Amino acid sequence: MLISIRTGFWVSRSLAILFLAVSLLILPAPVNSDEDRAFTAFIQKFATGRIDWDRGIIYGTGRAYLDQNAHSIPMAMRAAQLIAANNILKLAAGVNLDDRRKLGELGNGNFVIRLKGFLRFVEHETRLIEDTTRPYYEVTRKTHLTGISGLNLQILKQMQAGPERFSFPQQPGEPVVEDADAPWLVIDARDLPEQVTVQPALFPQIANPDGQTVYGLGTINPTVLEERPMVSYVESADDLRHLQSYGFSPASLSRLAELLLFPPVAIADEGQTRKKRRRFIVKKAQGLSGLSKTNLVISQNDAQALQSEDSASQILKNCRVIVIVSSPVGGVEGQMPLYLTVR
Repeated sequence: MLISIRTGFWVSRSLAILFLAVSLLILPAPVNSDEDRAFTAFIQKFATGRIDWDRGIIYGTGRAYLDQNAHSIPMAMRAAQLIAANNILKLAAGVNLDDRRKLGELGNGNFVIRLKGFLRFVEHETRLIEDTTRPYYEVTRKTHLTGISGLNLQILKQMQAGPERFSFPQQPGEPVVEDADAPWLVIDARDLPEQVTVQPALFPQIANPDGQTVYGLGTINPTVLEERPMVSYVESADDLRHLQSYGFSPASLSRLAELLLFPPVAIADEGQTRKKRRRFIVKKAQGLSGLSKTNLVISQNDAQALQSEDSASQILKNCRVIVIVSSPVGGVEGQMPLYLTVR
């Protein structure tokens, strides 16, 4: 009798492990980890640079020909650096602040001129092209939208007391305490009605169908903007149902298999070293609002659910928000307004 019980136990455990192994093979890969997440950066491409809306970086490229710089490589390099910095400013001027304004429109256009004084330009790539009829030096520089010297925080500091002040919390920001267990909000803004496309912005809003703001500058912890943007814009090829299926992932199956194979005492301390996996709350956007189509509208039920979640995990207060703009198509070509291209 004892033998049959042991045999039944081992047979049952073997069948369970076999089921788990098969499940690992047939289930789609989860997107809730940095290694295998199904998100790619949404990048707007321009003739003079690009904007990475996931990492929050503006890249500007400058090219200077040697024959226009006394055939001097150092002179051409400095000229290319200056052009790259100016192109960053031009791209920044065309960025949407919110649903009503672009950065280049603040202060009757004078604010962009002041940007150069406090933005930090970092060298990203340099190259000397000599195998051509007109050798040139090309420099790509970048500046961050986030961080202490980032564009978004500097804008808020400069405009806080100005006539075009933002609806920004007056109280001092709280220290940012990252919680690996806290979820991230993912809003799927693909396939919107009338085939409209959400436009990225530094300070977008999320509202319910009645126009009440669920997420905006007035609801966040100001200190968080030193760490990340209000929204990270990405692309994804996964459909909505797949994105919503995070609870039952190959990782959780692997963990269950370990519990079946090994006694708990052997992994008692494992939680101290095991890497946390990102958890997502996935919602679908119902539409867009605002003059520039930067604000997202979600259902009333989703809005209430997110406000309850924010009370528990501060998912909105700490800007843990990702918006899926489109499926990967190699980036989006941007077109600069004509007034930005005039030298």
